[in-house]
Amino acid sequence: MLVHKDLLIKIKFLSISIFSLILVKIFLKVMPLSSMIKKIKKVSGLLFSLNKQNISIERIHFWYLKLNKILNIKSCFVNSLVKKIIFSFFGHNLVVVCGIKLDDGSNVDGHAWLCYKNETVFEDNKNLNGYIESFRV
Repeated sequence: MLVHKDLLIKIKFLSISIFSLILVKIFLKVMPLSSMIKKIKKVSGLLFSLNKQNISIERIHFWYLKLNKILNIKSCFVNSLVKKIIFSFFGHNLVVVCGIKLDDGSNVDGHAWLCYKNETVFEDNKNLNGYIESFRV
């Protein structure tokens, strides 16, 4: 019975992951950033309100890393938005933080990462040195 339950959870994970990726990609193509942020917040808020925590964020992240080896999504912004929706589906309210900094050549560099309960997760804080937060989703 436990094997069937675990398989069902993995199928749900895969389904919400594909749904989230398609949704984010469509939103990015057809909406201005401000509208997309509102829609992502609305979708993730609805999913979060409908579900309870039953899987750890570490386990979900582990599955996502394995899936992303196949999908090969390189954009930290897309990855963070997709993960926000996935985590919401599994009852975790993560926040996407977006920031910018100037690199050594005075070029603007942007990055997106996740926070959970006001703590950065899945990211080494040393990698975030110099970034100035510009907005949250």
